[in-house]
Amino acid sequence: MHVLQRTRRVTASYSITTQPDTPTAEFDYAQCCHCAKHFHIIAGSKIIRGFCQRCNAVTCGLTACMSCVHFEKKMELEFLAIKKAVQKDKVRSALFEMLGISL
Repeated sequence: MHVLQRTRRVTASYSITTQPDTPTAEFDYAQCCHCAKHFHIIAGSKIIRGFCQRCNAVTCGLTACMSCVHFEKKMELEFLAIKKAVQKDKVRSALFEMLGISL
């Protein structure tokens, strides 16, 4: 994982904010390849961001995103954990039913 000092500006999205009595604000956003979070690209802000060479993409700079676990892989692992918990709950419910215990 490399910490970015300078990068070319590759944006994931762009916004223009207009409000009465304030100047128009324009922002470029990049998307973290590990958590899918969008963040402002602010040139010269000294905010630490990263670049994952495995994903070949920018990271948001959070500690959890400095190790390479792609966002889709995290979602898959969470889905498997939920599926496992549901199966465990079904087994527990069947056991209680066999023993005649109501919840």
